[in-house]
Amino acid sequence: MSQYLTLQGAIAHCDMSLETGPTRFLPYSHQYSLGYLAHRRPEFRTYFDRNHTQIPLRKGDMLFFNPALFHGAGSNHSNRNRLANLLQISSAFGRSMETLDRIKMVEAIYPPMATLAS
Repeated sequence: MSQYLTLQGAIAHCDMSLETGPTRFLPYSHQYSLGYLAHRRPEFRTYFDRNHTQIPLRKGDMLFFNPALFHGAGSNHSNRNRLANLLQISSAFGRSMETLDRIKMVEAIYPPMATLAS
């Protein structure tokens, strides 16, 4: 469920044309049944390289996407630098990189939340 409770994104601090290599995305790839581990397969890398999309960003643009969407940095073919803050925003109910005691967490937060719902 974490992929449904997490967003990844970026905030552009300067204009980023396609030439500067903004993030590359593979549309609808978050629905790929084999998941993101497919990135190790040479045939999938070839498919990604042929079918990805990019969008230019202007200073102040924000871009958010499902982290399960296949994505990666583009190559900067310009003489300009690019600058963006990269973000990962997770729900407290999602699974983050660190290990949590889920049973203890639910036992601690469920009673007060149940009283708010009634």
